[in-house]
Amino acid sequence: MSEQRAINEAMWSASGPETVAEYYVSGGPREVEAAVFERHADALSGRVLEIGVGAGRLTQWLVEHARELVGIDIAPAMVEHCRERFPQGRFERASLIDPGAAVGGGFDAIVAGYNVLDVVDNAERGQALDMWCGLLNPGGTLIMSTHNLPAARLIPRPGKILARKPYMIADNLRNWRTRTRNHRRLALLERRGDGWAIINDSGEEFSVVHHYISRALQQQELREHGFAPLECVDLDGRVLGPGETADDSGELHYVARRAA
Repeated sequence: MSEQRAINEAMWSASGPETVAEYYVSGGPREVEAAVFERHADALSGRVLEIGVGAGRLTQWLVEHARELVGIDIAPAMVEHCRERFPQGRFERASLIDPGAAVGGGFDAIVAGYNVLDVVDNAERGQALDMWCGLLNPGGTLIMSTHNLPAARLIPRPGKILARKPYMIADNLRNWRTRTRNHRRLALLERRGDGWAIINDSGEEFSVVHHYISRALQQQELREHGFAPLECVDLDGRVLGPGETADDSGELHYVARRAA
């Protein structure tokens, strides 16, 4: 297991009732997710696997439309919460790298929302995509999102205090020591390559390390691991044309089909 994955999984595995409550009130699919789901509703009407269910932000929509929904998460508290909240689904604790032993195969679609793939490093991304491809039926659909590399320039500094809204200034003042301490510890893991980067970003008060990737490299990566990219969508819900990079969009959403 990479050090990046170990750090991220340790943080999420320790999620307790407070984290579940925080994620529970965050609402359902965002506008971009709802648009993608509606556009590919037919693909999501069969046997669906959701990777990284959290407190069920996307699960509510999926369980209402799928013939069968199976979900996984690394955090026991999240799995138990979803078992109670969505009794019509099946939820298991498993890693995104190798969920097959817990969930089986034969899925018509896989949903990996909120940049969940980015918790692992370059090598483990390939392992995960290979596994996901194997879990899908031929022609099955993958819907996923990743951090968009050009937008990494917009990540705030851990010691930032000033903000446009007073409540944000108060939050920055309250947490700046924690953020600065976390960043000092995890910045040592940061790396950059051609079209990708490993960055200690602002997630969870700078206590996580995420993979950022360009659109071109992400689509290449999908092809190399058995998928045919269908569309790429920015955070405004706009389907990008060929060559567009949406440099101000913090994440991009991809739809791909398992190649025959």
